[in-house]
Parts: sequence; C-alpha cells; structure tokens
Amino acid sequence: MRSLGLFALVVMLAGGVVLPAAGCSTSAVGRPGKGVWAQPSDSVPGSAAPVPSAAHPSSGPPPTQGSRSPVPTRSGTAGGGWPPWCRLTDLRFATSSGTGAGSLVSGSVLLTNVSGHRCALGIYLILRWRDTNGTVLPVTVTRVNGPVPPPVVFVIQTGSTAFAGLYWNRYQSLNSTATCPPLPATLDIWLPATGDDPHPERGPAAQLTWVTGDNASVCRGTVELRPIDRLP
Repeated sequence: MRSLGLFALVVMLAGGVVLPAAGCSTSAVGRPGKGVWAQPSDSVPGSAAPVPSAAHPSSGPPPTQGSRSPVPTRSGTAGGGWPPWCRLTDLRFATSSGTGAGSLVSGSVLLTNVSGHRCALGIYLILRWRDTNGTVLPVTVTRVNGPVPPPVVFVIQTGSTAFAGLYWNRYQSLNSTATCPPLPATLDIWLPATGDDPHPERGPAAQLTWVTGDNASVCRGTVELRPIDRLP
C-alpha cells in the first residue's frame, strides 16, 4: 500500500498540479523538499497564533477512530527547540490519488510550506468530506500508525512538501465496479490539534476539490489516514 501511495505522489508532483487552500492562487509545486521529525523540548516554540476559534459546525466535528497520538504541547524533554506552529496560511494543500484497477485506492493530501519559515505540525490532519451541495458526508477517518509510531511533532521546512497518506475503497466489493454515491466533491482540512489549539475544527478550514472519477467514491464510509510524513 505504501508503494501505491508514493506512486500517486510522483504522478501528482510530476504533473505540477496543486489545489490551493482557500485564499491561495493556483500554482505548481516546486521540487519537493523534506520535513523532519522532532522530539519535544523544554524550549517554547515561537508565537505563531492558531486559527481563531469559532462555534462548532452545525454538523459537529469530523468523526475519527483508531489510534490516537498525544496532543503536542509547548513543553517536553531537553534538546533543541521547535519552530512556531504552522497556520493554514503557511501551507498550500493538494489532493492526489493513484491509478490502477481494483477496489482499494491510495491517495494523499500534500502540504507545501509557502510561509518563508519552517513550522511545526502535529501528525494527524483533521478531514471532512462534502457533496456537491456542500452537505457533510458521513465519512469516518481511521487514524493508523506506520510500522513504528512517529513522534508527536513534524517540522516542515521552508519550501518543502510533506504528505498524509489516505486509503479507501471506491467500489462496493472486490469483484464489483459499483461506486457508492453520493460521491464527495470537496474536502475540508484542518491542521492537527495542539495544546494551544485543541479544537482546530471549530475554526475555518482549507477546502479543496476532492479527486474525480470512480476514485472519488468512498465505500464503507471509512478512510484510513496515515501520519504526516516526508516525501522520499
């Protein structure tokens, strides 16, 4: 499954297609850089403000289940410091999906740091899908660790691109090509929760166009989400 996800990223980046976050203009992703994992430290990160809080959306926060990581805070063990927490405006987002037959689809959310400075993230994005009418769809996100549980903070360097792997079923069964309408049309994205902003989903989201064709179908109502990781 990992190889399929990376193949999707190569296809996406080679095509130079980027779907910007709200308020950003469309532009191509440059040569991808690499983020780094960081362990907590005694140093306090910079003062980048979290997204302002607002009332819960009427539909409630996106449902999640599965493994959960600790919410990163501004304190920890000694050994270096963190940069400021990333804000939505620091990042440009894009979606991608793989090609090929079969029911299982691998895809990703790409995050490119356009802020001019490195910044820190928790490891699990918060996602919510909507149909063409803007209605929230009942998709449950299952958070899954890789072979080794990652640290609780990911540092994304200036100009670099990271990704969060996605896996879902587009057909009703292994031997079927029947999709599961209504198909999602857009994807809401919030940055991972932190101790400073434990409920980012209460604030504004970046909204992207979801993938198209049969790949847009999300059968069984579940998407598997991997931690934010660096590109190879």
